[in-house]
Amino acid sequence: STRCLQNDLSAACRTTLESTFGLDRSEVLRRVCRAPSPNLFFSGLAQFIGNNLEEFTELQIITTDSFHQFFQQQILPIPNHDTLPLHLMGSVAFHFQPYLRKAAERNGICIGMVAASPLGVMKDLKDLK
Repeated sequence: STRCLQNDLSAACRTTLESTFGLDRSEVLRRVCRAPSPNLFFSGLAQFIGNNLEEFTELQIITTDSFHQFFQQQILPIPNHDTLPLHLMGSVAFHFQPYLRKAAERNGICIGMVAASPLGVMKDLKDLK
């Protein structure tokens, strides 16, 4: 979501974000568009959001809306997407499951397994034998 770049965050949330990362809108754009390894920046941003979800309700809304946009753009266009559960892997899906599931329900998507990493899944499968 681009809400934090469009100044749609409350003043308190924006101040917390800026003090945590020591950056403003232009620095966010630089880190995402020009700096090497933007994935590391996004990882830190996801951690910030996770740590501040309870304090700032706008982060809850942004998180759910971001999953909704993902489903709209990436999953719903797939033919027969509604005939099988969607299994997801990765730390964002795993740590933000309540918001992921809320957005999935809103889009009529059945969520199956959600795992933080492939290693956990492999271990679970091994334990079944």
